[in-house]
Amino acid sequence: MKNGTILMTTVLLAAFAGMAAAGWLPQTSGVNSTLYDIECSGPNQVWAVGAGGRIVHTTDAGAHWAEQTSGTGSDLYGVDFVDSLNGWATGSGPVILHTTNGGAAWSPQSAGVSDDLMDVAFGSATRGWCSGVNGAIIGTTNGGATWAREISGIWGWYWGITAGSATEAWTVGGDWFNHVSPIYHYNGSSWSKQYDITRNQNGQDISVTAGNILWAIADSGTISHSTNGGTSWTTQNSGTTVMLSGVNALSANYCWIVGAGGLILRTANGGAGWVSDTSGVTNDLFGIVMLDSTVGWACGAGGKILYRNGAQGIEETMSDKRGAMSPVPTMVRNRLMLPAFLLPAPCSLLAPNGRKVMELRAGANDVRGLVPGAYVVAVSEHGRLGTFRFVKVD
Repeated sequence: MKNGTILMTTVLLAAFAGMAAAGWLPQTSGVNSTLYDIECSGPNQVWAVGAGGRIVHTTDAGAHWAEQTSGTGSDLYGVDFVDSLNGWATGSGPVILHTTNGGAAWSPQSAGVSDDLMDVAFGSATRGWCSGVNGAIIGTTNGGATWAREISGIWGWYWGITAGSATEAWTVGGDWFNHVSPIYHYNGSSWSKQYDITRNQNGQDISVTAGNILWAIADSGTISHSTNGGTSWTTQNSGTTVMLSGVNALSANYCWIVGAGGLILRTANGGAGWVSDTSGVTNDLFGIVMLDSTVGWACGAGGKILYRNGAQGIEETMSDKRGAMSPVPTMVRNRLMLPAFLLPAPCSLLAPNGRKVMELRAGANDVRGLVPGAYVVAVSEHGRLGTFRFVKVD
């Protein structure tokens, strides 16, 4: 339950099909190059980076994607934004790119090392880190104006890095000489090894959420979990043996993972159980970012971008026990169709900032005049609020 919401589902206004769609849906990225990482700064702004210096961006939740000029032909492996304007991308070369205008222009920054950089994470607008090959872990305290190596004498390729704040960060990688996947932790003053994933030798990604709750993933379907900032770790059963490539932790309960062959895993109970989502693709997936427990994007081989609109099922039901939400609001030829049983409870259409756009009624509501983007149908009943999130794509 989030912000008092007792019902949440998501409807994609699929004008091209004339009907509502559910689950993970393909979006047209406009590129065929592999996309390795994806990031969002809200319900509409999303970036994905990949092979050959590709950066693609959307301002309407993926209804339309456009390529941005990166200024490099090097493969880009990681991307992170601290808000809708300020972001960084990293890659081979090494390459560090920085934007202060949402990607309208990207400028190179000097890495201070000669090693390829595989990921980037910022804990504030000025404090950030990159991880890469040959034990490269570099940091900045001034938004990337200068970068410097922060630990020496370690081996391994550090594929993933995550920041909990300006004073805490974690990275995971593969140390083939010692047959482990080390996890290193920055505690505000220095980096030190915290844990070895001993089941295999290739840690792929790591993600932290509020309370310093961590998930780290690796080859062979390995999931490692910590509820105390990495002081102790446990192994969770993923139900698969394929390579896991990208992870995004949302809260103590919710986490999402992508991997080889179109694999998407999710948990709603802190990893006590993992279930597989149907992605609809067999492309290897490398990156995932979730806006909340129902809405997110994944990216992978062949320029693939997938969007999850949340309409696969109901996470909560209304307290009067009228049962599962069927039918849910749908879109037919630019008209938002509300099922009659939602009324006579007051219904409003809200913009992402909470501003009321219009009152809604049972049946057809004309939304042709709305600009593409994310909206919320809010239903007030008995002093409580139910919401249906949707995206108008055209």
